Amino acid sequence: MTLPPLSVEADVPVGWTDRFGDLSRIACHAGVQVLKLAEPPGQGLAFLKVHDEADRGQREGAILRHGLAVVTPRLLLDERSESGQVVLGLDDARQGRDPALRRVPLGALPQAAAVLAKVHEQSAPSAPGAPAWARELRRRASRVSLAGPLQEALVQLLVMGDGLCHQDLHPSNWLCEAGEPVGMLDWASACAADPESDLAGLVLAAGGNPSLIDLVCDSWEAVSRGRVADRARVWLLLYLQTVEGAHHKGVGAAGDDLRTLADQLATQWPSQPPLHGSRRVERVVPVSGDQIAGGALWEPVGQDHARLVVDALGRAQRDQHVGLVQRFVGHACNDVLLVDLGTRQRVVKIYNKPVSASLFELEAVLARQLADSGAVVLAPLVLDYGGSLFRVGCRPAALYPYAGDERCGCTPVDRRRLAAAQAALHRVDHGTGPLTDLSSLRPSLPWPDVAAVVSDLFDAGPIAGLHEVWRWTNDGLDEVWDQLPAALVHGSLHRDHAGWWPGRGVVVYDLEKVRVGPRVADVVKTAYFMGYRGNDEQADPSSIVHYLRAYHRHTPLSAIERRAALYLLMECFLHDIKALGQTRQPRARIVAHGRLTLEFFRNLTGLREAIAQHLGDR
Repeated sequence: MTLPPLSVEADVPVGWTDRFGDLSRIACHAGVQVLKLAEPPGQGLAFLKVHDEADRGQREGAILRHGLAVVTPRLLLDERSESGQVVLGLDDARQGRDPALRRVPLGALPQAAAVLAKVHEQSAPSAPGAPAWARELRRRASRVSLAGPLQEALVQLLVMGDGLCHQDLHPSNWLCEAGEPVGMLDWASACAADPESDLAGLVLAAGGNPSLIDLVCDSWEAVSRGRVADRARVWLLLYLQTVEGAHHKGVGAAGDDLRTLADQLATQWPSQPPLHGSRRVERVVPVSGDQIAGGALWEPVGQDHARLVVDALGRAQRDQHVGLVQRFVGHACNDVLLVDLGTRQRVVKIYNKPVSASLFELEAVLARQLADSGAVVLAPLVLDYGGSLFRVGCRPAALYPYAGDERCGCTPVDRRRLAAAQAALHRVDHGTGPLTDLSSLRPSLPWPDVAAVVSDLFDAGPIAGLHEVWRWTNDGLDEVWDQLPAALVHGSLHRDHAGWWPGRGVVVYDLEKVRVGPRVADVVKTAYFMGYRGNDEQADPSSIVHYLRAYHRHTPLSAIERRAALYLLMECFLHDIKALGQTRQPRARIVAHGRLTLEFFRNLTGLREAIAQHLGDR
């Protein structure tokens, strides 16, 4: 028998009482009504939970039916009313257990965190995936009740969404036995989200004191098989939940208490570690003692590090065997590992530096827009929980197709291939579609001032003259900068950031520096990398000119761009002096590079003539 619609404004319809006997409405909020049976039948049915929002009701029913490794109500009935309401029949999960909590006791926090860890390890196919969590955070960030800095922090939050989270952890939803948390009620809000969201919810359920964050995170980590909680993320989400709670409670004691807590969190915020995205984080998979250079260099990864990767991928791809793990390349920015996943090899990229949430959106957009262009951008693969990111320790990681080991070199064929790929990237329309939302990837232009570094080297003989050359170079760039055509530029496209995938084309890696800027600046920087070898301080001007010519054949450079090319090339040499100084390289190496730079500058006339000859108007 189909049940008639259940309205909040009216009494319980006869169709319901005929089937279940006397019913009393004991709760009604947020599109959910809870009815209690006066005389529960023998199978244990005690409550009817009626969802007006069908998707939330279906989600809760599917999660309870799926079964979790913690105590939950038993699902005894799952039907639809005539109007489409989801009607769930539940037993009394509190019967024989502790009464509902008004606050999670401090002594019970370690046990509660362990319960959450069990939930976060599980999968529930019906729960919305990580993209839903990302959309939810964007929606919450748009609320006018949130302060601007909080909105900005949420928009830039890197959403990994790699754990099944409860997402509604107020005290009365906890199930306890003998004072120890064992499970939870109300799973309608559950989804694949950042576990830190639940950890923040637990802290708030215990009163919200931020001093509890470390206790909760330590307890969660102790039973999470190597997973590490991002405490700054917990802090941010605790702040968000507190501000939202105060807004919903309105005026009154409960709302005032939450507003006081929110003010406390805002005041203490600067003392907390910054959110991932504003500083480097500790490396979990370190580079070995031998420096790993570019190219196809493989070496074993230590057992502990391999276990972290295997465990993380095991949570992300539950039905696939994770086999051998090898390091492909590693440096200060990230580690790139090769793994056997089922019958296929995949690449895992683990970030060790600030990374914008929009980077992965950019990779997906470019993978689509550059298809069949001769240039390939690898987009993160979608994982079992619906998102494309997971964690190794607390570092964000993504899984990519394996495009082979071959890197582009300096041969004529490699120059032509790389120039064609760079021209394809520059043809992408950056003014429309999702790329317009990537403003966080656009640094200020022009390139950094090197005057301070050069001035420190005035007593280094030949390098002293670089100061005047720098001033002349910078003035020359200022004259033409605003007239240079803009494009979506890679920012660091060199041999180690480009590979050859037979049958597919040039694979462009490492898009962290992509932004909108003068395309000729991007071309010249790549040409510089083609002709300069930093390990032995040698430069090959002909390779530089030949690369510029290869690009010019695909996308002709305008007269103003050809004029700027020479200035930008000099800027590359000067930029490396600054980089050598910042990394505290031996003074002898800086001097050697300075002498090479002066030698290059003394031959500017010949270089200018070569550029005019090979890049003349077509």
